[in-house]
Amino acid sequence: MSRYESDSGAPPARAIPFTFARAGQNARINFSGTAGQLVRVVVSGNALDDGNTATVNNTQMLVFKPSSPNTGAIGSVGFNTGISSATINLTLPETGSYAITIKPSGLDSGGLNLGVTFQ
Repeated sequence: MSRYESDSGAPPARAIPFTFARAGQNARINFSGTAGQLVRVVVSGNALDDGNTATVNNTQMLVFKPSSPNTGAIGSVGFNTGISSATINLTLPETGSYAITIKPSGLDSGGLNLGVTFQ
């Protein structure tokens, strides 16, 4: 599931809402960056849950560099159903199109917001 893929490569000026309507869905967002840039990737408003108060599932957010868009994440953070936000701060190692993936686990569905800012 890809909710945002920028033609210009510019990151969104505000957080973008993502909805995971059913278990097993992932999200992917691309942005362009230049080697040496400082970037902050932020998840906020995490409302992913499986509806079972006895479980606490973990969601992974990963950032991949242009030369390796599917393997060897250069940044990652895990957050669970009890955490409303998470941040990855990076210095970009190369110029090109970066990929961010969000992978909820278990039977989680719901929503969250994703923002990318250059510092």
